[in-house]
Amino acid sequence: MRGALHRLRSGVAVVAVAALLGAAVIGPRTLVVLYPESIPVHGEVILAPDTGLEPGQAVPGRLPIRTVVGVMEINERVPTSGHRLQPDVRAQGTVTFINRTDSAVIVPAQTELLTPSGARFRTSEVVTVPGPRTSTARASVVARDPGEIGNVGRLEIDRVVGDLATRLAVLNEEPIRGGGTGDERVVSASDRARVRTLALDRLLIGAARERGAELGEGESLIAESLRAEPLVERYDADVGATADTVGYRIQARVLGEVYRTADLGFAATESWRPSGVPAGKILLRQVARVEGPPRAIIRDGRLASVAATVSALAIDDLDANHVRALARGKSRDTARRDIRFALGLDRDPLVRIDPAFLPLTWRVDVAVDLNRPPESRP
Repeated sequence: MRGALHRLRSGVAVVAVAALLGAAVIGPRTLVVLYPESIPVHGEVILAPDTGLEPGQAVPGRLPIRTVVGVMEINERVPTSGHRLQPDVRAQGTVTFINRTDSAVIVPAQTELLTPSGARFRTSEVVTVPGPRTSTARASVVARDPGEIGNVGRLEIDRVVGDLATRLAVLNEEPIRGGGTGDERVVSASDRARVRTLALDRLLIGAARERGAELGEGESLIAESLRAEPLVERYDADVGATADTVGYRIQARVLGEVYRTADLGFAATESWRPSGVPAGKILLRQVARVEGPPRAIIRDGRLASVAATVSALAIDDLDANHVRALARGKSRDTARRDIRFALGLDRDPLVRIDPAFLPLTWRVDVAVDLNRPPESRP
């Protein structure tokens, strides 16, 4: 069955068969409307973007597009992740003093402590160890010498150097660490790459918002087609510089492609060659439409093609002339019964005679309604 899209009533789409297209007779008629089951058919169409075509001049397989241009500026900043070792850093930690007397003992700053391996430490502050005997006090210590020599394990510090050795015992309840491993944050190449990527992302997001607000009626922006051509780029710190953050500024020309929804629909549906139509079914191209926004295919940073998903409906391949013969010269009820029986339909077709006072006519128009019938007669 071949035909074109018509309107049976407001909001109801039907497909009229070829014989109806050629009918020019004005007069009494019988209208038969069938309600076949339909199945969806989907497919993808690849379209070539064409800046040489004016909007409204779409051709099958080619989508008219226009390029929009704007200039934007973005500043971005991120924390640095690079580190530089400082071998002259001294290990640090805490120790516990234990009073060996019944009186309070004052421990001056810079009191020296020792490990069996010879690592020496000095207290960072004045500490008073209260009496009586076995009373304790904690003090911060720093290794006398920089580097890893000051990194000692738990309980390795066990001696007080000098006069206090007879009055105090000492131990470190936790390891002393940090010698030779201190570092400072510096700018790395990955930091600069990261801040640039974030800035470009923000730039394109802002461009999509601004360009989208400038579109005409029925136009859409292909967001993936947006690209930036830098005019000015500047970092505020070089790779290797000591810094907690690195900043980046970019001023760029931003370009993107715009299409008209109507052009996309025409170019896609007219070039669609579906391969999934079941045997015994025909595709109603008249109801083909594009589903959702197109998918951009980008190559070398440019819009290479556009993929659109097209859907339509397939129905049983009905013989309109056979239906016409079953209804010609018959009353409404007889035509309805004969058509349903001959075609094995699961519901009555709609049969209407115009003008209504006539019992029958010889002219028969056949149409297909893709919506549910107003009355379903099982």
